[in-house]
Amino acid sequence: SDIQKAKRSAADVERAIKGEELAADVDEFYAFRAQTMVDLAAKHGRSIDYIRTLLTNSSQYKQTREISLRNAVIHDIAVKAKEGELVLCLLLTSVLTISDGETHHITELHKLADAVLAKGVSPEDEASMIQALRDAREEKRMGIRASNVAAATDTRATAARIQEELTALFERTGTRGFAFVSRGHSDDANMPTFAQSGDALAFCVEIFERPALEILQLFELWSCTRKQ
Repeated sequence: SDIQKAKRSAADVERAIKGEELAADVDEFYAFRAQTMVDLAAKHGRSIDYIRTLLTNSSQYKQTREISLRNAVIHDIAVKAKEGELVLCLLLTSVLTISDGETHHITELHKLADAVLAKGVSPEDEASMIQALRDAREEKRMGIRASNVAAATDTRATAARIQEELTALFERTGTRGFAFVSRGHSDDANMPTFAQSGDALAFCVEIFERPALEILQLFELWSCTRKQ
């Protein structure tokens, strides 16, 4: 009926008006958020990208790429080339030889990997190469560093990431935290340090009645004298 049509028309108009109001409010929110990110970046001396990461609840930690067959083949070729094994691959109708432990540019390894994949890889070799790459990544993540200098660099970088994560967590959720990091042997080059968020290290003074630096020094002493 005409009355029902009129009601539907009025409802459509009302929905359209509400939709426009919602769109305007959303635009206003995004404009406010953009300005807030600029203000926070200026106030805290951070980049806008860093502030955006905090506001979107994204982790600062680098994500590990999934292991693909191509990456596994590249790793296998690189290992064999470094170890001086002979690698023969059909590449652009010619045979390319890698030997004598020669180091090759990454683009060459990619071309070799493409040639290997074009020829085909057996299921057994595929499983073996993927596992080898997985083991290499795990060894890199957990293995012993080549030198004390490298260990110190690793420690500083990890402590910095922990600090950023704690700061991000506090700004997102109000959760406080702290961490002490110390060398495990007196001959190690890395110096002890700490990370905190939300003035969490005030806990040391207020509860233990000792400054955080003193507790950190005690932790270092305990760590260096503890049985390995």
